[in-house]
Amino acid sequence: MDQPLYRLAEMDINFDNLPNQSLAYRQSYLAVSYIATEYGEDAIKAILSSLGKGNRMEKAFAEVLGLSMEEFEQNYCHWALKLE
Repeated sequence: MDQPLYRLAEMDINFDNLPNQSLAYRQSYLAVSYIATEYGEDAIKAILSSLGKGNRMEKAFAEVLGLSMEEFEQNYCHWALKLE
């Protein structure tokens, strides 16, 4: 990737206003792929359910994955950069 990855917290709050929308959507796709690969599709459903209840990503990740968003982001970024 030519541009550094967006922080997940930034994407959570300001997704529609990020300057590189292609990167934001690609990064979102990769994050979902990572969750499916590492935690299974049920984790995606559980995260979506938590978000649907009005929770922010930080709480949904902690509830479902047992990780802070920062921990998830470190693991995810390491995984995503290996795909390049």
